[in-house]
Amino acid sequence: MDGQARTQGAHVDIGADESDGTVWQFSPRVVYVSTSGNDSNDGLSWSSAKRSVQAGIDAAAALLGAEVWVAAEVYNERIALRRYVHVYGGFAGSEDARDERDRFTNTTVLDGNEAGSVVTASGIPYRTATIDGFTVRNGKASNGGGIYCYYSSPMISNNAVSDNNGYGVYCSHYSSPEISNNEISGNTGGGIYSENSSPTISTNQIVGNAADYGGGIRCYSSSPTVSNNTIAANSA
Repeated sequence: MDGQARTQGAHVDIGADESDGTVWQFSPRVVYVSTSGNDSNDGLSWSSAKRSVQAGIDAAAALLGAEVWVAAEVYNERIALRRYVHVYGGFAGSEDARDERDRFTNTTVLDGNEAGSVVTASGIPYRTATIDGFTVRNGKASNGGGIYCYYSSPMISNNAVSDNNGYGVYCSHYSSPEISNNEISGNTGGGIYSENSSPTISTNQIVGNAADYGGGIRCYSSSPTVSNNTIAANSA
Protein backbone atom coordinates (compact mmCIF):
# COMPACT_ATOMS: atom_id res chain seq x y z
CA MET A 1 0.00 0.00 0.00
CA ASP A 2 2.77 2.42 0.95
CA GLY A 3 5.65 0.71 -0.82
CA GLN A 4 7.19 -0.89 2.28
CA ALA A 5 8.44 -4.46 2.15
CA ARG A 6 5.90 -7.17 2.97
CA THR A 7 8.69 -9.46 4.19
CA GLN A 8 10.42 -8.29 7.37
CA GLY A 9 13.10 -10.72 8.52
CA ALA A 10 11.61 -14.21 8.47
CA HIS A 11 7.99 -13.04 8.52
CA VAL A 12 5.44 -11.60 6.13
CA ASP A 13 3.37 -8.61 7.25
CA ILE A 14 -0.21 -9.68 6.54
CA GLY A 15 -1.87 -6.43 7.66
CA ALA A 16 -3.87 -4.20 5.33
CA ASP A 17 -1.12 -1.56 5.54
CA GLU A 18 2.39 -2.99 5.72
CA SER A 19 4.71 -1.90 8.54
CA ASP A 20 7.60 0.51 8.03
CA GLY A 21 9.45 -1.21 10.91
CA THR A 22 8.47 1.25 13.62
CA VAL A 23 7.96 -0.34 17.05
CA TRP A 24 5.10 1.50 18.74
CA GLN A 25 5.21 1.93 22.51
CA PHE A 26 1.95 1.80 24.47
CA SER A 27 1.38 4.77 26.75
CA PRO A 28 -1.87 4.79 28.74
CA ARG A 29 -3.96 7.92 29.02
CA VAL A 30 -3.74 9.35 32.51
CA VAL A 31 -5.97 11.60 34.60
CA TYR A 32 -4.17 13.23 37.55
CA VAL A 33 -5.60 13.98 41.00
CA SER A 34 -4.10 16.12 43.74
CA THR A 35 -5.42 18.03 46.74
CA SER A 36 -3.84 21.13 45.18
CA GLY A 37 -5.95 20.63 42.05
CA ASN A 38 -9.44 21.72 41.07
CA ASP A 39 -12.28 19.60 39.73
CA SER A 40 -12.86 22.20 37.00
CA ASN A 41 -9.41 21.38 35.56
CA ASP A 42 -9.05 18.88 32.71
CA GLY A 43 -6.87 16.59 34.85
CA LEU A 44 -4.47 15.82 32.01
CA SER A 45 -1.30 16.84 33.87
CA TRP A 46 -0.14 17.30 37.44
CA SER A 47 -0.35 21.07 36.95
CA SER A 48 -3.99 20.79 35.86
CA ALA A 49 -5.00 18.00 38.24
CA LYS A 50 -8.48 17.24 39.47
CA ARG A 51 -9.15 17.79 43.18
CA SER A 52 -11.28 14.73 44.02
CA VAL A 53 -10.68 11.09 43.21
CA GLN A 54 -14.23 10.62 41.94
CA ALA A 55 -13.84 13.53 39.53
CA GLY A 56 -10.70 11.84 38.22
CA ILE A 57 -12.52 8.54 37.78
CA ASP A 58 -15.40 10.18 35.94
CA ALA A 59 -13.00 12.06 33.64
CA ALA A 60 -11.16 8.82 32.86
CA ALA A 61 -14.46 7.06 32.11
CA ALA A 62 -15.35 9.87 29.69
CA LEU A 63 -12.13 9.06 27.83
CA LEU A 64 -13.49 5.51 27.42
CA GLY A 65 -10.75 4.20 29.68
CA ALA A 66 -7.64 5.59 31.35
CA GLU A 67 -5.51 5.40 34.47
CA VAL A 68 -6.07 7.75 37.41
CA TRP A 69 -2.93 8.74 39.35
CA VAL A 70 -3.63 10.11 42.82
CA ALA A 71 -1.09 12.14 44.78
CA ALA A 72 -0.50 11.41 48.46
CA GLU A 73 -2.95 13.03 50.89
CA VAL A 74 -6.15 12.26 52.77
CA TYR A 75 -9.25 12.31 50.54
CA ASN A 76 -12.44 12.46 52.59
CA GLU A 77 -14.70 10.86 50.03
CA ARG A 78 -16.35 7.63 49.00
CA ILE A 79 -15.79 6.52 45.43
CA ALA A 80 -17.46 4.36 42.81
CA LEU A 81 -15.20 2.52 40.38
CA ARG A 82 -16.03 2.68 36.68
CA ARG A 83 -15.30 0.11 33.99
CA TYR A 84 -12.02 0.55 32.07
CA VAL A 85 -10.69 2.93 34.73
CA HIS A 86 -7.65 1.87 36.79
CA VAL A 87 -7.04 3.97 39.92
CA TYR A 88 -3.59 4.14 41.51
CA GLY A 89 -2.50 5.92 44.67
CA GLY A 90 0.97 6.47 46.07
CA PHE A 91 2.29 9.33 43.95
CA ALA A 92 4.34 12.31 45.10
CA GLY A 93 2.74 14.45 42.39
CA SER A 94 5.56 14.79 39.89
CA GLU A 95 5.99 11.31 38.35
CA ASP A 96 6.05 10.69 34.62
CA ALA A 97 5.70 6.89 34.85
CA ARG A 98 3.66 4.69 37.17
CA ASP A 99 6.76 2.67 38.09
CA GLU A 100 8.22 5.83 39.68
CA ARG A 101 5.64 5.95 42.47
CA ASP A 102 6.50 4.95 46.04
CA ARG A 103 3.23 3.95 47.65
CA PHE A 104 4.90 3.28 51.01
CA THR A 105 6.30 6.80 51.30
CA ASN A 106 3.40 8.57 49.60
CA THR A 107 0.47 7.37 51.68
CA THR A 108 -2.80 8.02 49.88
CA VAL A 109 -5.91 7.72 52.04
CA LEU A 110 -9.58 7.31 51.17
CA ASP A 111 -11.56 8.10 54.33
CA GLY A 112 -15.25 7.20 54.23
CA ASN A 113 -16.28 9.24 57.29
CA GLU A 114 -18.50 6.32 58.37
CA ALA A 115 -21.01 7.24 55.66
CA GLY A 116 -21.10 3.90 53.80
CA SER A 117 -18.71 1.73 51.80
CA VAL A 118 -15.53 3.63 50.98
CA VAL A 119 -15.12 1.98 47.56
CA THR A 120 -18.01 0.53 45.56
CA ALA A 121 -17.74 -1.55 42.38
CA SER A 122 -21.03 -2.32 40.66
CA GLY A 123 -21.34 -3.94 37.25
CA ILE A 124 -17.59 -4.02 36.59
CA PRO A 125 -16.65 -6.73 34.03
CA TYR A 126 -13.75 -9.07 34.70
CA ARG A 127 -10.51 -7.17 35.42
CA THR A 128 -11.68 -3.93 33.77
CA ALA A 129 -11.11 -1.73 36.83
CA THR A 130 -8.41 -1.42 39.47
CA ILE A 131 -8.00 0.05 42.94
CA ASP A 132 -4.31 -0.04 43.90
CA GLY A 133 -2.09 1.76 46.38
CA PHE A 134 -4.59 3.23 48.86
CA THR A 135 -5.37 3.17 52.54
CA VAL A 136 -9.11 2.50 52.65
CA ARG A 137 -10.45 3.37 56.08
CA ASN A 138 -13.33 4.58 58.19
CA GLY A 139 -16.15 3.11 56.13
CA LYS A 140 -19.35 1.83 57.69
CA ALA A 141 -21.73 -0.57 55.96
CA SER A 142 -23.15 -4.03 56.57
CA ASN A 143 -22.22 -4.98 52.98
CA GLY A 144 -18.59 -3.98 53.29
CA GLY A 145 -17.32 -0.93 55.08
CA GLY A 146 -14.11 -0.91 53.05
CA ILE A 147 -14.66 -2.22 49.50
CA TYR A 148 -17.99 -3.55 48.19
CA CYS A 149 -18.15 -5.58 44.96
CA TYR A 150 -21.59 -6.22 43.47
CA TYR A 151 -21.72 -8.13 40.18
CA SER A 152 -18.13 -6.93 39.79
CA SER A 153 -14.66 -8.33 39.29
CA PRO A 154 -12.09 -5.55 39.72
CA MET A 155 -8.44 -5.89 40.69
CA ILE A 156 -7.90 -4.95 44.34
CA SER A 157 -4.17 -4.82 45.00
CA ASN A 158 -1.54 -3.19 47.20
CA ASN A 159 -4.01 -1.52 49.57
CA ALA A 160 -4.33 -1.23 53.33
CA VAL A 161 -8.01 -1.86 54.07
CA SER A 162 -8.28 -1.14 57.75
CA ASP A 163 -10.43 0.14 60.60
CA ASN A 164 -13.74 -0.10 58.80
CA ASN A 165 -17.08 -0.93 60.42
CA GLY A 166 -18.19 -3.90 58.35
CA TYR A 167 -16.17 -6.36 56.29
CA GLY A 168 -12.96 -5.00 54.79
CA VAL A 169 -13.84 -6.48 51.38
CA TYR A 170 -17.34 -7.77 50.58
CA CYS A 171 -18.10 -9.73 47.39
CA SER A 172 -21.63 -10.62 46.35
CA HIS A 173 -23.77 -11.60 43.35
CA TYR A 174 -21.28 -13.49 41.21
CA SER A 175 -18.30 -11.24 41.72
CA SER A 176 -14.81 -12.55 40.92
CA PRO A 177 -12.37 -9.86 42.03
CA GLU A 178 -8.64 -10.43 42.32
CA ILE A 179 -7.73 -9.53 45.91
CA SER A 180 -3.95 -9.59 46.15
CA ASN A 181 -1.10 -8.16 48.19
CA ASN A 182 -3.33 -6.18 50.55
CA GLU A 183 -3.20 -5.65 54.28
CA ILE A 184 -6.75 -6.20 55.56
CA SER A 185 -6.75 -5.48 59.27
CA GLY A 186 -8.68 -4.10 62.20
CA ASN A 187 -12.09 -4.27 60.53
CA THR A 188 -15.02 -4.79 62.92
CA GLY A 189 -17.18 -6.99 60.75
CA GLY A 190 -14.50 -9.29 59.37
CA GLY A 191 -11.73 -9.34 56.81
CA ILE A 192 -13.26 -10.71 53.58
CA TYR A 193 -16.78 -11.96 52.90
CA SER A 194 -17.80 -13.85 49.76
CA GLU A 195 -21.42 -14.66 48.91
CA ASN A 196 -22.29 -16.41 45.64
CA SER A 197 -18.92 -15.32 44.30
CA SER A 198 -15.53 -16.65 43.24
CA PRO A 199 -12.81 -14.24 44.35
CA THR A 200 -9.11 -14.95 44.04
CA ILE A 201 -7.54 -14.18 47.42
CA SER A 202 -3.75 -14.33 47.35
CA THR A 203 -0.69 -12.97 49.14
CA ASN A 204 -2.66 -10.85 51.63
CA GLN A 205 -2.13 -10.09 55.30
CA ILE A 206 -5.56 -10.68 56.89
CA VAL A 207 -5.02 -9.95 60.56
CA GLY A 208 -6.75 -8.58 63.60
CA ASN A 209 -10.30 -8.50 62.21
CA ALA A 210 -13.39 -9.30 64.29
CA ALA A 211 -16.80 -10.60 63.24
CA ASP A 212 -19.76 -12.66 64.42
CA TYR A 213 -18.90 -15.22 61.70
CA GLY A 214 -15.60 -15.62 59.86
CA GLY A 215 -13.24 -13.11 61.39
CA GLY A 216 -10.63 -13.65 58.66
CA ILE A 217 -12.51 -14.97 55.61
CA ARG A 218 -16.15 -16.01 55.46
CA CYS A 219 -17.53 -17.82 52.39
CA TYR A 220 -21.19 -18.57 51.70
CA SER A 221 -22.22 -20.44 48.52
CA SER A 222 -18.87 -19.43 47.03
CA SER A 223 -15.90 -20.94 45.21
CA PRO A 224 -12.89 -18.82 46.14
CA THR A 225 -9.24 -19.51 45.41
CA VAL A 226 -7.26 -18.82 48.59
CA SER A 227 -3.47 -19.09 48.48
CA ASN A 228 -0.29 -17.73 50.07
CA ASN A 229 -2.00 -15.51 52.65
CA THR A 230 -1.28 -14.83 56.29
CA ILE A 231 -4.57 -15.18 58.18
CA ALA A 232 -3.95 -14.60 61.89
CA ALA A 233 -5.24 -13.09 65.14
CA ASN A 234 -8.82 -12.71 63.85
CA SER A 235 -11.80 -13.37 66.09
CA ALA A 236 -15.37 -14.56 65.49
